[in-house]
Amino acid sequence: MRYTQENARNIRARFTEKTGVPLRRRGGKPAARLVLAAAVIAALLTATALAADLFSPLAGDELSLGAVYEGNGIVSVQVENRSNKELKFQKQLRLMRWDTAEEIAPGGGNVTFTNTAFAPHTGGVMTLDLSPAYGAAALDAMFAQGGYYLLLTNANFVFGQDWICTVYAAPAGETPAPEETPEPAAISTAAPAETDAALAGRVEDTLRPYFELPGDVLQRRAQNPEYYAACAELLAPLGSRVARPAPSDLVIGDAAEGVVFDASVPADAQRLICSENYTTLDAYGLPVGAAPGEEALVLSALVPQRKGDTDGGAGIPVVYLFPYFREDVENADFVFVHGQLVPLSEIENRRVYEDERYVCYELSAYFYTNVQTHAETLCAQRGDVCWNDAARQRVQNVYDYYTDAETLAKRIEHLGA
Repeated sequence: MRYTQENARNIRARFTEKTGVPLRRRGGKPAARLVLAAAVIAALLTATALAADLFSPLAGDELSLGAVYEGNGIVSVQVENRSNKELKFQKQLRLMRWDTAEEIAPGGGNVTFTNTAFAPHTGGVMTLDLSPAYGAAALDAMFAQGGYYLLLTNANFVFGQDWICTVYAAPAGETPAPEETPEPAAISTAAPAETDAALAGRVEDTLRPYFELPGDVLQRRAQNPEYYAACAELLAPLGSRVARPAPSDLVIGDAAEGVVFDASVPADAQRLICSENYTTLDAYGLPVGAAPGEEALVLSALVPQRKGDTDGGAGIPVVYLFPYFREDVENADFVFVHGQLVPLSEIENRRVYEDERYVCYELSAYFYTNVQTHAETLCAQRGDVCWNDAARQRVQNVYDYYTDAETLAKRIEHLGA
């Protein structure tokens, strides 16, 4: 039987029906789509049994990775699990080249993994022995030259849970310890209302106290059930006059060929400076919508976590897209975004995509008023980002490119389209 796009759509529909999880991906080559389809078919056979284990994703800012090649095929990976979920790496990886984004094919043996599970809010070292798969001598030569990274996963690489981990070679005769996580005292716990008073002033009065809560992301998340209850009470009188975000398979494709976000990064690696994911929370831990499960499609600029790095590491969310069912929008007067009841007439000029089923708006302005202040605030919250002029310019370039309405209209696409 010939594989067609209709096959892919049917597979995704069956998968979503069985698991409640919409499949999404970044734009890719046709061969990658065939691999994805094969993975989906395999997942369909075991979805019921494995759903609880596979479908508990981490957001991009909840995991920090760094690795050192110590020689003789051994890689030490420093892991920091910032989420409130247990993290279990699967015993599979991909060795990749930065300049071509191509995978280095293993020779036949299996990589050995040690210490793959990390409890919530803990860290440690996962040890990998790559020599059975790639050969110690070949690995010594590759990492001495530089330009390689690992893709690690906790969910078969198919649900956005594929984590880039740059590998640095230890100096000859020296095995450096992994860098320590910054001390918590250096991390800002300022409330969102303190860092962006103009934005907080637009939040509905009954919800403003949640934006004024100091503390870390987890402390704010703990208040979300109360926040959702307050939203329900606020919006109940309006009923269907408020359009709700729709589950969708829309994704943001890679930048057009020749677009440069950071001149210090090879042309073929520019696409690795950005990441995207669907999320129910903003970077402060506050809901993006009014009810559990309401999501935004968020594109982040990745900035280095160590001085001298050029590849991305820490995600700074800069673009928030909201898809809605067309029928809901046509029969509504408002949308509710990040604590704000917004007339649809106010955002019509932010419509960046539409088809017979969906309408999509770029609503980043309802999450921050200045992208540089926003980025600096989030970096201060994290405490593990190398924030300098190069990082500022990288964030600005990503923001300028992806918040342009004409650009977004060309880059948004359906999964598998």
